[in-house]
This record gives sequence, structure tokens and C-alpha cells, in this order.
Amino acid sequence: MKMKRHFVLSMLCIAGMLLGHAVTIHTIGDSTMANYDESTTQQRGWGQMLQQFFGNGAVVNNRAKAGASSKSFYLEAPYWTTVKTQIEEGDYVLIQFAHNDEKNNGLDGDTVRAVTGDQSVDYRGTTAQGTYKTYLRKYVEETRALGATPI
Repeated sequence: MKMKRHFVLSMLCIAGMLLGHAVTIHTIGDSTMANYDESTTQQRGWGQMLQQFFGNGAVVNNRAKAGASSKSFYLEAPYWTTVKTQIEEGDYVLIQFAHNDEKNNGLDGDTVRAVTGDQSVDYRGTTAQGTYKTYLRKYVEETRALGATPI
């Protein structure tokens, strides 16, 4: 597995060099890949550490959000809408969701949660064979439509 991961990362860098420009690798996902403030916590997401594996051949744009599911990242502005405006032809989008999709006992359905006195909708619950696949397909199709490669 480790060898396969290094191979994929190497190929992304080589592709960028062959195209004559730095390739951007956009990462979208949950807390396991998100950025954390290094001065306040020892927690790190793997997306935060990804840049160190690339030289000048690629730039990592880590846009992962702690607490996000495939559905909430898509529906809650400005997450996916902002990432899409940054994607250029030839870029890559690493997509990693599932951890928070199991909220709401793995059932579809939005729940209302209280946030500092206000109420907001929690979009995290998805079904594995339904909504989860629907949102993954949306990311893949929209990434391809922009001329980028979904992974």
C-alpha cells in the first residue's frame, strides 16, 4: 500500500513537469485530512502534510473541513463552490469522505442542531448505497467537467 501511494504521488509530479506547469492537487474531505493550527494542537490531517512529498512539480490546495460529509461539503457554502472556482484543467482532486457520512445512524435525513442559540441544519447523514454515492458522483462529474482528474 505504501509503495502504491508513493507511485501515485510521483506520477502526479511527473505529469505536472511534463505539462510544463505546476499541477495543483485539491483535497476535499473530512477531519482526517484537514489543516490544524500547529501552535494550538498536535493533531494533523494527512492533507496538511501532503505538500512535503512534492517538489516544484505540484502544489497542494488542502480544502478539507473537519466534520464534513460528502453531502455537507457539497451543500454548505462556501466549501465545494469555492474549490470549483480554483480548479483548472490538468489539476487533480483527491476526494475522501465517509467518516461523517455515518452520522444519523447511516440514514439519510437532515437534522436540526442548535449552534450558539441559533438552529442550523446538519447535512452529514447519508446512506452508503444512496446519497453517499450520489455526492461522490457529483464531485467526480463536476471535476471532470472542469478538465481535472478526480481521485
